[in-house]
Amino acid sequence: GLIVVSGFIIFLSLFTPLTSGLLNGLQRFGWLAGINIGGAAVKLLMSILLVSLGLNVLGALLGIGVSYISILIISLIPVLFLFKHGIEKIEHIDIFKYSIMTFFVILPLVLMVNLDVVLVKHFFDAVSSGYYVAASNIGKIIWFISAPLIMVMFPKAVKMHEEKKNAGNLLMNTMFY
Repeated sequence: GLIVVSGFIIFLSLFTPLTSGLLNGLQRFGWLAGINIGGAAVKLLMSILLVSLGLNVLGALLGIGVSYISILIISLIPVLFLFKHGIEKIEHIDIFKYSIMTFFVILPLVLMVNLDVVLVKHFFDAVSSGYYVAASNIGKIIWFISAPLIMVMFPKAVKMHEEKKNAGNLLMNTMFY
């Protein structure tokens, strides 16, 4: 039962970046923030409720699943107008090329942020590793603080570039935050 529910959660989690990307690209940041906060609240409350009803780990997993379903349904509301347009032919090879390029751009970043923790866990004792991991997680706060700025700035810069406007001022102002 737990493995099936976990597989279902993983399947549902694949749709979250699609709807988040749509909302981000459409610059619907209010919806995006509301969905992220609401989804976290639903996940927490449903998990607590189901665990307290005696479902234990299964209850926690079901709470996560319910939150993903609610996020998916609610995030479709602000993008329903897109389904009224005709479907364009998409070159799948272009998507594949972009995906490969994106993978190789993100891979060094992920390695840079996480490889030190893996190495410390391998070469040091459990207590020292625990201290290092705690310090490392505190140090990563800067990544999480700057993420919303980048999330908002990128679509705005793209829109300005598309409109043949200079996005340099926007980029410089974002860098100084």
